[in-house]
Parts: sequence; structure tokens; C-alpha cells
Amino acid sequence: MKTVKIACSLLGIAGVCLGWPGCGNGAASASPEIETDTLIDLGKFPISRDTVFNVVYRNAGTEPLQIDRIETTCGCLSVVSLRPRPLAPGDTASVRLRVHPVVPGYFEQEADLIAEGYDLPVRISVKGFGQNK
Repeated sequence: MKTVKIACSLLGIAGVCLGWPGCGNGAASASPEIETDTLIDLGKFPISRDTVFNVVYRNAGTEPLQIDRIETTCGCLSVVSLRPRPLAPGDTASVRLRVHPVVPGYFEQEADLIAEGYDLPVRISVKGFGQNK
């Protein structure tokens, strides 16, 4: 698993945050962090029916985390279920996504997990190969 940290970095002796993406979202000593796979490879899947799968994420930080919504780059990748609720440090949750491409071939789209109080989403790439069977 790759860890994607959503926290403000402290720079230099003064600990100044210079407006980098993600800064100003919380204190570096106490913040939520999303830990999840950032690449989901579905392999081969039929285009004749929906392929539904779970994306599991964990709050690897020290403060509660809440995923409010998920945005996708295509209507062929959609959210089946997401229950926005605070996730305590160390806890895990999942979201169900659905793939339904309309043409066979290589498939790659993205889903952005958008957390409450944070400017930058966590991007998950979903790829695979749609077949007629």
C-alpha cells in the first residue's frame, strides 16, 4: 500500500508553510492521513455487465477523517456506496465503485477521494481491459 499523506509540511527552522498544495489544512503534529492503494488493476472484465469493487482506506493519522464525496473522471466509473462519517485514527472504511465501459479495450479512469477540510483529493487510478465476453 502506498501512503498518501494529507498534512501541512513544516519547512525550515521557522516552520513556515509557503502556500504549497495541502498546506494550511491542519497542524503537522495532529492530522488525518489517508492510506490506500492508489492503483486498482481490475485485469480483464466483461463490458456486458457492471464490475463492482471496493476501495479500502485507512486513517493513518492522529485526528478524525471524513471522506465527503468522490468525483470520477468518467460516467463509466461511478460510486455505488459511500457513507460519509468520521473515521477515527487507525480505523478503516471502504467505498464501492462500479465500472461500466461501453466499448471493449483498455480502460483507465480516476476517482478522487475528497476529505472534509482538505484542498487536495487523493487520486486513485482504476485500470483494466474490457472484453465483449
